Amino acid sequence: MWRAMDVMALSVYLPRWATDVVRRRRRVEAGRAMVLWRVVHRVETVAAVCAKAERAGVRVGMTVSQARALLAGRGAVVEELDEAGVGRALRRLAGWMLRFVPVAACDGSDGLLCDVTGCELLYGGMERLVARVRERVGGLGVSVRVAAGPTYGSAWALARWGARSGMVVGAGEVRGALGELPIESLRIGAGACEGLRRVGIERVGQLGALPRAAVADRYGREVWLRFDQAMGAAAETIAGERAVEEIAAERVFEGPTDRVESVMLASREALWEVCDLLGRRESGARVIEAVLSRSDESPLRVVVRSSRATREAKHLWSMLRVRLESAHLGFGVEGVRVRASGVARVRHEQRGAWGGG
Repeated sequence: MWRAMDVMALSVYLPRWATDVVRRRRRVEAGRAMVLWRVVHRVETVAAVCAKAERAGVRVGMTVSQARALLAGRGAVVEELDEAGVGRALRRLAGWMLRFVPVAACDGSDGLLCDVTGCELLYGGMERLVARVRERVGGLGVSVRVAAGPTYGSAWALARWGARSGMVVGAGEVRGALGELPIESLRIGAGACEGLRRVGIERVGQLGALPRAAVADRYGREVWLRFDQAMGAAAETIAGERAVEEIAAERVFEGPTDRVESVMLASREALWEVCDLLGRRESGARVIEAVLSRSDESPLRVVVRSSRATREAKHLWSMLRVRLESAHLGFGVEGVRVRASGVARVRHEQRGAWGGG
């Protein structure tokens, strides 16, 4: 029989994830306001805002023209939300989290849920694990709130609605910890929340005192399912992200070199090794990136893209060679690193069974 104490869950809430990702990717100064929008019913509508834009009065759901008026003269960054790119960044963060926890899964578009059962033994207590996750994720330059509890529902509620970040709740403390939280903290639908609020039910503790049959008939069975999952009376599982080993190869010189021939040879060898790794996985790459570590300047990134996933070394080298021939090597290159991304499965093709004749 499943029991709440069989699991210890951790929730990582990223309230500004979309704007944090864009700010980090584009290296936008922390002092500049940022607004991301999407088209809703043919109207450009605010989809995400940073803390500075929110303090200026910008809210999710208002039109972009209203947001621009509120931020006029402040040098704000206003651009369309790349939902696919933000989602990919969240999945990469889930994979990065596997250095701390055994299982991590994306939770919507702004959070992670992690199974940390037994991890307190490794970190000397759950409080230390929560503090470390909060410190390391916050060190990436993103806003974060973290909480842990004996169920995924309780950890989720405390991370988003708890009095402070870093809360840890034991198996016997869930009902008391969640009792004063709003009913939205149970992850039930907006329609059910609105209906419950109309009859004066605003807190989780108030909901727990109601007759189950009447609530289920009027607001749906999901209300009690989410309530039971949070309290530990119903099981809940997550499908964690798998750690994917990076496909890359590197060549390091004994000292800086400005000889183009040496850099080209090292890059070619590294690319061939990357293509061999792709072949072992029966995969191909859409993007190949060569990073030249220069002794006197910042690393130089040379990127080539393919319309489809491929591991044809000659084809990829023909594209990469042209870019490298015109690369500025500075006072010397200390090493070359070639990395494959946009990896996808490629159907195995038999080139031939016998030779000619």
